[in-house]
Amino acid sequence: MKKTRFFIIVLCALIAVFSLAACTEPGAPDHAVSSTLYVVKASSVEQKLEEYVTLFEDRTAGSEGEAAAADYLKMKLESYGLQLTPDEDSTFTYTENNKTKSSRNVSAKYIEDGATKNVIIGAYYDNCYGLVLNASSGPVAAEGALSNGSGVAAVLAIAEYLGGSHEKLGFNVTIAFFGSSAVGDVGANVFYKKMSRAEKENTVLMVEMQRLGVDHVYAYSGPDTMRESFFNRVAKDNEYNIYKTTQKTPHIVSIKQLNGVPYYEWAQTGVYTCFYNGGIPTLNVVGANWETISLLDEESSTNPNIAFTSSDTLSNFKRLYPHYGSKIALAASFMIVSLHEKDFLSVMTADKKAFNPSAAITKDWIWGLVLIGALVIAYIVMNVVVKQMGKKYPVQAPQPKKIKMAVFGVDYEDGSPNDIFIDFADPVSRGTEEEIFPGIPNNDGMKARSGTLDDIFPPFTAEPRVTPERSEPTHNSAYTNKPDEKSEPDTQKPDGAQKPSSNDVPQSAPKKDDVDGNAESAAPTTQNKDDESGENPAASPVEKKTAATKKTAEKRTALTEKTSTKRSQNTGTKKNTTKGGLTGSSATTGKSTTKKTTAKKPTETTEEQSGDDK
Repeated sequence: MKKTRFFIIVLCALIAVFSLAACTEPGAPDHAVSSTLYVVKASSVEQKLEEYVTLFEDRTAGSEGEAAAADYLKMKLESYGLQLTPDEDSTFTYTENNKTKSSRNVSAKYIEDGATKNVIIGAYYDNCYGLVLNASSGPVAAEGALSNGSGVAAVLAIAEYLGGSHEKLGFNVTIAFFGSSAVGDVGANVFYKKMSRAEKENTVLMVEMQRLGVDHVYAYSGPDTMRESFFNRVAKDNEYNIYKTTQKTPHIVSIKQLNGVPYYEWAQTGVYTCFYNGGIPTLNVVGANWETISLLDEESSTNPNIAFTSSDTLSNFKRLYPHYGSKIALAASFMIVSLHEKDFLSVMTADKKAFNPSAAITKDWIWGLVLIGALVIAYIVMNVVVKQMGKKYPVQAPQPKKIKMAVFGVDYEDGSPNDIFIDFADPVSRGTEEEIFPGIPNNDGMKARSGTLDDIFPPFTAEPRVTPERSEPTHNSAYTNKPDEKSEPDTQKPDGAQKPSSNDVPQSAPKKDDVDGNAESAAPTTQNKDDESGENPAASPVEKKTAATKKTAEKRTALTEKTSTKRSQNTGTKKNTTKGGLTGSSATTGKSTTKKTTAKKPTETTEEQSGDDK
């Protein structure tokens, strides 16, 4: 009992620790006090979002609508005065459902003379309009205002500001829109792979803007990093209501990965993960509400999730989040202000030198070992719990019962509760309603009487065992020594006695009819004589067999009495007619010998033979 309580206390303590881990402090000191003096106006981003999703409602990956949206974004970046990347460097193909499709990324650069370091700010521009994410509901068929028209509007606002700015940053900025992200972040992966080694080494930060306009704006840059402290300070100094990412699941629990990055916080999702895994520090500016007790990826504490669903329309987005414009403007302004901080480049450069994205945590086999360790711990804990519960609430396993045949009444008295007795009593002598096997269905006496017992439980009846009788010997029994009689030598035998001839046959030789009669009477009865004996033809097979056995026994008794009478009558004749060579003990071997004699005239009567001897 004490160990069980101890285990419950430890379990509750672990749950409490994990719950506290989900409540990290926000970036700004007081979310009730926040500035609305954004660099980007809310009306500007609202206009950009509405124009984009209205013109390009269907931006399904690899579709003509996506290609048209790419042309629109290219035209916008060019109008802002940024240097476009050639199309041949942005177009790519991929395979989906055994079909080859074409897509492209759209990118442009803000370049300063003499600058070598670079920052990438991007967003995915396609949507799930023609994709079937749920087989029961069909294609999504929604404009994707939240996912990810809001992100596109924020990046366009940043690009527009950089194009008209006259304040030097000291580094270059690449504005990128990634295609075919809804089918596996294809565009972002292609973009990263096409970067040269020098470009990867000089890129100090990659920023993604996605799903903006809901309850809160989060800035996720990884736990305990130099850039995390930097962005927290920027939010605090400017009174921007920027939240730190809530750690919903502890590191040791989750082993989910995308592109080698372990997922232990909700914000660690998006197209930026391939850059993170490649050694480039990242910042994810994302809209959500992870301040509730729910462990799910929630967009709001009051509204249902709409991203990647048919509810992600512009009208629905405006209705659910009437202040969506200010949230998007906050995210864009926060990013512009951060870029213009004097120590931005130095902090990001130092952070990259200390950045170690592909250490042990990104190796699949490490997380396999963690999983095995977790399973071993769970097994040990379950064994301890089962043993403790077994001691407190023991359960006795049922003992197998032994089947015994009840021969004497004492078996019933000495039997244990684990014994089952089988009674071999004749069912005919039982009552018609009495069971042969108590407690077992379909075994009543009536069925036993009629011989229709269930095949599973054959009838155990007292059927007499019929043994075939041996036939009597065909020679005269008078010439055969009995086992209990001792043969004595014939003292009256003359020295010159000769062996008896064939005429010296004893008078007691049985008739052929008698011999044949004995053999026939000894054989088992094979003919049905129910009609002669007066038996009931409708009797059961058991009754018929019992009657036949009794009749055979009666015949055997009568035959035995008849044979005994004949032997007693022939005893005197045997001593007078037999000679020394026929019966007696051998002087040399000490063994008695018996010779069979066959009567010459088996048709003669015994009285005639006796008269001849006289």
